[in-house]
Amino acid sequence: MNTESKEHHQEQTIATPQPEPVADAHTTQGNEVATELQADQQEVLSEADQIAALELQLAEAREQMLRKVADVENYKKRLERERLQTYEFAKTDAIQKFLPVYDDLMRSIQAASTLNIEATFLNGLQMVSDKFTEVLNSYGVERIDENMVPFNYEIHEALLRQKHDDPTVQPNTVIMVLEPGYKMGEKVIRHAKVMVSE
Repeated sequence: MNTESKEHHQEQTIATPQPEPVADAHTTQGNEVATELQADQQEVLSEADQIAALELQLAEAREQMLRKVADVENYKKRLERERLQTYEFAKTDAIQKFLPVYDDLMRSIQAASTLNIEATFLNGLQMVSDKFTEVLNSYGVERIDENMVPFNYEIHEALLRQKHDDPTVQPNTVIMVLEPGYKMGEKVIRHAKVMVSE
């Protein structure tokens, strides 16, 4: 083989392109499936994140709603308490203003019973007094006018101290009620003014 032939042969060898490796069909399909799976997983993760975010928003909205409901309930209870307090205050105030009138009426009946007054007039006064007493009783008002009971600063107001004729009477005993007191339920609306023993 001469030199020209060798050179020509080398050129052909160099010029001939090498065949590229054929991609395996299974590998290509596997890559596509893997890519699709990754996309699906990302989509599922994205949906899960959205669901979690929505659930969090729902929980926050529910908590806010419960707080508002509790606030409304507390507001209603406070209004009801204030309404009852206002009613009790107004009722107590009105009754306290009527008590001196009631006391005068009771004193008038006592004085009239010792005088020579027509029975019909005295009966009329007694009827008015009884109606007055019924009204006070309907509001739970009780008179504090007992004698010979231990002095109690919660219902009594001592105006005088005096030694009692009976030596068996204990000190600090109510020996005379100078002005009756009144209580409405458990609340004293006027203390009884009393004289107590020494």
